[in-house]
Amino acid sequence: MPDLRPVNPESHRGIHTDCARCDCPAAPDRTTLEPMRPPPADPRDRAPRLPLRRALLALGIGLLAGPGCAPERGPPSPRGVAVEPPTARPRPAEPTPEPEAELPPGPWPAEPPPHIDPGGIGSDGPHPLDPAPLPDPWPIEPPIAGVDFERTVIADEAVVGLAATDRGVVVATASGGLFELDEPYGFVPRPTTLPPLRLLVGGGSTTIACPADGGPARIDRGGGWARLDVGCGLDGRRTVAIDKDHGYLLTRSPDGPELRDGALPALPRRRPAPVPRPRAIGAAAGRVIVAGVDAIAASDDAGARFVDGRRADPAVALPRDIALTGKGRAVLVGAGVGGRLAIEYSRDGGRTWHAAEGPARLGADLAAVAADARGVFYAVPRIPGSALRSDDGGRTWRALEQRAPVGAALLATARGALAGAPRGLVAGLDRIAPRGPRLDRPLWRAVFTHPRIGLGVGVLGGLWRTVDGGRQWFAVPGTVGLPFTDLDRVDGHTVAAVGLGLFRRTDDAGERWTIAPPPGSCEARWVRFAGQLGLADCRDGDSAISVDGGSRWQRLDRTPRLDGDPRLDPAALRGPAVWSGSFAAMLAADAHVEWCRDGRTCRRTEIPAPFVELAPAPEGVSAIDESGRIWRTAGPDGPWQPGPASGIVRPIAHRPLADGRVLVLDAERLYVVDPDGAARSLGPTPDGRSLVMPGDGAVLVLQDGATTRFAPR
Repeated sequence: MPDLRPVNPESHRGIHTDCARCDCPAAPDRTTLEPMRPPPADPRDRAPRLPLRRALLALGIGLLAGPGCAPERGPPSPRGVAVEPPTARPRPAEPTPEPEAELPPGPWPAEPPPHIDPGGIGSDGPHPLDPAPLPDPWPIEPPIAGVDFERTVIADEAVVGLAATDRGVVVATASGGLFELDEPYGFVPRPTTLPPLRLLVGGGSTTIACPADGGPARIDRGGGWARLDVGCGLDGRRTVAIDKDHGYLLTRSPDGPELRDGALPALPRRRPAPVPRPRAIGAAAGRVIVAGVDAIAASDDAGARFVDGRRADPAVALPRDIALTGKGRAVLVGAGVGGRLAIEYSRDGGRTWHAAEGPARLGADLAAVAADARGVFYAVPRIPGSALRSDDGGRTWRALEQRAPVGAALLATARGALAGAPRGLVAGLDRIAPRGPRLDRPLWRAVFTHPRIGLGVGVLGGLWRTVDGGRQWFAVPGTVGLPFTDLDRVDGHTVAAVGLGLFRRTDDAGERWTIAPPPGSCEARWVRFAGQLGLADCRDGDSAISVDGGSRWQRLDRTPRLDGDPRLDPAALRGPAVWSGSFAAMLAADAHVEWCRDGRTCRRTEIPAPFVELAPAPEGVSAIDESGRIWRTAGPDGPWQPGPASGIVRPIAHRPLADGRVLVLDAERLYVVDPDGAARSLGPTPDGRSLVMPGDGAVLVLQDGATTRFAPR
């Protein structure tokens, strides 16, 4: 049996480029690279205090390394909140922190976490930097998959909601993913049964999720997700609010707009909405405010009676969110009028409203607003940009300096505010710097050499490594930000990676890398291998070939076909090559398949249907057409044999399995198709692009804005 023992998550090493005695980054000056020492343990894996023996060892290594080679360390974590490590870019000056004694308790731990080792909490298990031998590699084909799956979104660029409940801080993403704060590790992905979402709100023991398709809302009170009989969150607006165990929801009935409220989850009381065309609602400490396009109403008795509010100078044309404090201060945000700052504030519980002052350029289209226990208000834009802050009850606003754009979702805590971020899931405003998941952006491409060991390319480049079957991914040091575009497995633990002028190879699943001289000015878009024979597609229309597993590459300026056509134009191909024996099959845009023998001489064959994608199959090549029918052929001389029609419209990708089933990915969901053509949905995967099979029955779905893992139960 193959070795399935856990592999050390920190046993990867980066590209050592120049410094002979330390890990200092520098320009590469040699082809074969020496292994780097492992990077410093992440604060999520490192104890607050090292044992004496390990500390002395680290000191000795630092002295031997010489000046200038010691790893740079960030400032200490304030009371258990992880601080972002320093980077080459200067960090903006941080505001002077308020005294800790003035802050009420929040969801963050008050004391640093106890010593945590991978061997167990509080144990003396193996240190994260201890080396671990690689297990034997697994065969590439044929892939296997489970029957019942547990879905987990491991990366997502679109955050739709942040909520603080009795169980902790929760982040929801557009793909239906859930991430929970797990100190000291930061936000970690959790299994989910939710559909794609557009809003998440929470408070007390309750969390409510609003599906993107307008379907019934989901509610969780600690015992799992259940359905409500109404939807919420239309267009991402806050149409549902929670005040302790009391809920408020704006909906539409046959008689017109309706307000439902009462104890959760029943919301038994129903009545007409207090304003025409209601768009947003907010509630806190027994106060409720409902904002419409042309009117606004407020209640100070938990919604029993509403009074009309007065807006002296409306600055918000389309309300989206309302935040209140227990002292009667309230702020309304949304889309602005004539490019003005889209913020109005009230100091009497919502009865009178005034236009706020601040940077209109940054606040003309706002998505969310929140207030912390000190009465400080924060607001974020609908499209990621700069966050705003007000210290005077919403009257004046200023932009916050941030390392990256934020937007769409917001949560105020006792120690500062959290906002949704396209990169890293969440970003801290002001004084906190929470840690998002290790995989800060979705994957573009991934391959596995063992069910636990895989390598990937991020959507923004860089190389990533996993040693737990794709649950967590670690950036390969020395590659962050480099324009890698694709990678493929050669054999064993050997993987080749390519990019814009980049050609790399590793023989130990990413622990050490070598640089292959690029073939001319080839900016590779994709690479595929069949044993030691590899083919790469260059952006200028030429190709590159390797016959030694990616150690050396040769540019193919002209690729003759057997039928006399003088050139194969990779720019006209609809996808990367699929190898079948010594032939590389490539789907062309003009309804035929190119079969290139040894990657050099090619010939064209016609196809019986409009194919969407080619995929490797046992003893041949598989294809799926626009109607969802599966086709197979043994090679360039064999006919295409039709299989069952799955009935799946708009297929994107597919993978035949060893047991005769086929995984099919369309624009919205992942399906498994039985040999008789019956299709069963495994879960939503909006904007899916491709499928990756780790080898243990799991499936990794790469999407345009997310990455989802289906694990067999």
